[in-house]
Amino acid sequence: MNDFDRTAINLVIFSGIVFGMLWIIRLFVSYIGIENEMDKIAFVQRLTGKYSYGVWLQPLFWLLLSQLLWYKKIAKNIFYRLFLSLMFLVSFERMVVIATSLHRDYLPSDWSLGLKPLQILIGILFKVLVFVIITGSIYLLLLWKRTFRNNT
Repeated sequence: MNDFDRTAINLVIFSGIVFGMLWIIRLFVSYIGIENEMDKIAFVQRLTGKYSYGVWLQPLFWLLLSQLLWYKKIAKNIFYRLFLSLMFLVSFERMVVIATSLHRDYLPSDWSLGLKPLQILIGILFKVLVFVIITGSIYLLLLWKRTFRNNT
């Protein structure tokens, strides 16, 4: 495994941990920031209600999948890494929005999502591009740091 792969894997592991911590902090801050009692009840209902899987599944999914890269067998196998990268592109929030918007609407004319396939593709490509730019920048910084140390 080359240095770029190792850097990308470390970035994904670190990002998963940071994402999990920030999600928990956001959860508490959101609850504390709600002043209206009815909004607090709605917030708790969202976390424990019928569609609570959508709230809890995405952060747990991203956190646990990113931590799978600690295992050498998964980190070294390109097919496992490709599978994990495709799983990171899945957004459970989008699936929950679709499920909750369709669960009581019986008219097929109202089943449109408002997103065209091209918009979804552009969103996925943008996510990949941002990841490659961040990983490449970190890799180049580490490479520059290593060559700077060797020259001095």
